[in-house]
Amino acid sequence: MTFSKKTVLGLILLLLAVFVVYSCIMVFGARQRKPERAKLVIRWSEDRAQGYG
Repeated sequence: MTFSKKTVLGLILLLLAVFVVYSCIMVFGARQRKPERAKLVIRWSEDRAQGYG
């Protein structure tokens, strides 16, 4: 199978676009969930410092 330069370039750009969209979804999804996890970690460490853990 031989591909023209346009076809190869198109496939590379398509893969790059999919990767960028996926990474953006991961970044924004993690950013929304992070404050809850941070609160839990801070609360857990405070409880450990007071001897409740």
